[in-house]
Amino acid sequence: MSAQAIAAATKALRAYLKSSLSPGRSVTLLPPGEDPPLTGSGVNLYLYRVGESPHLRNQAYPGNRAGAPARDVPVLSLELSYLLTPFGPTPGSDDETDEAHAALGEAMLALHDEPILNQVHRPGFDADTELAAALRDSFEDVRVRLDALSVEDLSRIWSTIGKPYRLSAAYQVSLVQLRGATSGYAVPPATAPQITLGTHAAPQLAALVPARGPAATLSGGAVVPGRVRVEGAGLAGPGRTPAVTVAGVPARLIGPPAADVFTMELPRTLPAGPEAEVRVTLDGGPGSSVLVFRVDPWAAAATPVRTAPGGPTTVVVTGTGLATAAEIIATDSTGTPRFSAAVDPTGTDDGTATAVLPAATLTNLAPGSTPNGRYDLRVRLASGALTNPRPLLVAPILTPVTGAPGGSEYDPADRRLTLRGARLDGHDVRLSVDAAEYSLGPHTDPATVTHQFPRPLQPGEHTVAVIVDGFRSDFLRVRA
Repeated sequence: MSAQAIAAATKALRAYLKSSLSPGRSVTLLPPGEDPPLTGSGVNLYLYRVGESPHLRNQAYPGNRAGAPARDVPVLSLELSYLLTPFGPTPGSDDETDEAHAALGEAMLALHDEPILNQVHRPGFDADTELAAALRDSFEDVRVRLDALSVEDLSRIWSTIGKPYRLSAAYQVSLVQLRGATSGYAVPPATAPQITLGTHAAPQLAALVPARGPAATLSGGAVVPGRVRVEGAGLAGPGRTPAVTVAGVPARLIGPPAADVFTMELPRTLPAGPEAEVRVTLDGGPGSSVLVFRVDPWAAAATPVRTAPGGPTTVVVTGTGLATAAEIIATDSTGTPRFSAAVDPTGTDDGTATAVLPAATLTNLAPGSTPNGRYDLRVRLASGALTNPRPLLVAPILTPVTGAPGGSEYDPADRRLTLRGARLDGHDVRLSVDAAEYSLGPHTDPATVTHQFPRPLQPGEHTVAVIVDGFRSDFLRVRA
């Protein structure tokens, strides 16, 4: 873990906030009390405290997902505390919106919706590319939570800084780990009295059969996870069941384990690869030696990570072992294939597979239903082998109306707003206007949403979106 992890965490948090705010808003890293930009609005992110995690003090370095081995050196596990302070033009008596408050609300909602930065994959911020390797490959996720500080606590912080109090929200980011480069401890770690009731030898791994293969296969129209036989010694015992992980992800055992062999099912998702470390522990005891299973074929990334219908969508999967790719398929949360497209042989080699999803493919996922949602993209080889999955979010889309003010149609006399787009039908459809939600209930028109407000919208610009079964469209600016 690099000593630059603190700077990388701040950079990643700033990039995520910037991608989540409305266009034109900015995210600064100024010391508290410094003058914000003369124009515009946004939030200021300030790291005001760095503390050691009390739960992981004196822990040895566990290695990382990139394959760096664990070493007998101390790791410094940190929790970072930030102040999030909004700024914007001072509102006049006739202004309808306080831009500073609006920016703070957008930022807080973004951190509430996606509290684990490693799991964010959307336009503007993809953890696979935005996070530095020190954070992306760590076994610990970068988690953000609102720090429940009282007004007195916040006032005390500002007083300590020597600046007058300003509206702020406090956040804590964990876990960021720093590792030294030397071996051995410079200072012996603190120890506590321990009572040992008994000891067991660590499991010993001898072989994986096979040691290389696909994460899953397509059989009978269903995704079947790959299976691997684990051979060794001390893998199980009376009343002792092994726990096995692949690339840090728990794997399911198939059948009862024996002391020298058991069969496992590869996890649905693997955070690192194509070389995935396999470890075995018994009842929380010492871990086994490590063997490596090579996932072949392997999908390292897929673009886009978010799409919507309205035209053909080109999907590109990069990785290894893709030379004989036949198609790219998408499965739902149950592992059932929902749509697919043949791979373009002219754009395919060992490291790349390309396919074009026609608009009709995305519009007709099921008779009478066009569910938005998260799908798993996999490449299927001619042999039936499947890669590990990569996420694809299919979401509603709003299409600006040409020539209409704000890209939509709003009739102030009738108080009626009409929005057009695609994939707007669902069981629970809501209209979001300036963060206020209006429930429309079940909606069957995939191309149009119409809502009559109980009273006219305030004159000016409004931010609108459509939420279909929990999946939000892109925002659209509407002028009333």
